[in-house]
Amino acid sequence: EPVAEPPYHGPSDSTLQGRANEVVRGLYRGILLRDPDPSSVGYVQTIQRSSWSGLQSVAQTMAESNESRRDVYSREGVGNEERLVVLYRELLGYSEDDIPEDDWNYQLRQLESRQYAEVVLEMLRQPAFRTRFGIRAY
Repeated sequence: EPVAEPPYHGPSDSTLQGRANEVVRGLYRGILLRDPDPSSVGYVQTIQRSSWSGLQSVAQTMAESNESRRDVYSREGVGNEERLVVLYRELLGYSEDDIPEDDWNYQLRQLESRQYAEVVLEMLRQPAFRTRFGIRAY
């Protein structure tokens, strides 16, 4: 299914704090393979309050949650390769063909070693992450 680009609302929304709703939605879709639920408001507020450190904290908490470590894998057809494709799509806006082979192989080994947060945090540091969400500054 094609993924719609997140809406860009102009320069006033180009900070991480201003894009917190879209970023949290991307984290949910990328890490947990679902849309956010009402409890996601706390994550949005953490990013709005603490910017980059809040984003790192939220991403790590989600990646290390029981839902991420266990429940996602109980769904039909979900394994590490499928998760990695979704992470690239949701967090960086990459198609499967855009993923550099060396990065793919390394990150797949990380997922197989249950290093979920490490994979996610590395993606958040990529310039493509800021581009994907229209973030001009942290």
